[in-house]
Amino acid sequence: ANPEDYTNRGSIVTPLKDRIESQILTHYPRSVEISRKITQQEALLPPEQKTAVEADGLVKNLIEQIAFEARNSEYIDKKSGVSARLTISAYENLISNAERRMIINNESSTFVRISDFLGVIPAITGKIELVYEGELEGPAKVATMLIGKSIKTLMLQFFPDPEKAKKSKAPNPYAEIINWFGNGNNLAIDDNISIAVYKKILSEVTGLKELVKKVHPRLSETQQYLLMEFVLHGLAEFSQLSKGFLDNGFAFSDMFNSLFNLEPDEDDLDIDDERY
Repeated sequence: ANPEDYTNRGSIVTPLKDRIESQILTHYPRSVEISRKITQQEALLPPEQKTAVEADGLVKNLIEQIAFEARNSEYIDKKSGVSARLTISAYENLISNAERRMIINNESSTFVRISDFLGVIPAITGKIELVYEGELEGPAKVATMLIGKSIKTLMLQFFPDPEKAKKSKAPNPYAEIINWFGNGNNLAIDDNISIAVYKKILSEVTGLKELVKKVHPRLSETQQYLLMEFVLHGLAEFSQLSKGFLDNGFAFSDMFNSLFNLEPDEDDLDIDDERY
């Protein structure tokens, strides 16, 4: 049995030093690419998941970015650290969440969506230790914030900066999308919806598909719809859209209307305000 003070990560307790033949100092992966290779090597996925669930490079990089954001977070204990086990567990959860939806909808194959990252939250909360400020925020909220920051970081790698686009004199590439929500439209993406419904919902947003095609013209159909959803999450992180949490998904609406509509009608989306 190891007393609790013997198991502090990142340090070796004096009574245990004589049992260790060599002490090897290592470091975190210095790039997302290296971190991604480690995760893909160590993640234990059954053959059925590998063949039935498609995971695009975007979601793989997003998993790794979560760890990078966590290592720089003021809410996470630096002494305990954030090991590669976080990304390995998170990736396994991500694939499993997509597989679960595939089984629910009786589909033979599927692909990972951004909404599947709700299934990653338990992997994050189970692999980090929070400082006092983090405990005040709560583990789930910190995990959600890390996912949001990761989306914001990758948004700048895949699409034009929404903040610069808003201030620029040139036409805003996101104008049609934002105006669609500004006209009173809302959009909810439930984690359990089928592929057909998922595509139909995203296709309703004016200008969304056109933006993705313009910026990334050589995409498969599944990649195209994945990036369409990604754009909505990215715009929400840059405060261009409002994003609320549903029990099993997300709801997007106009930012201005969300700020001033304090008493939503019965027909409005059922958003849990406590999880904003």
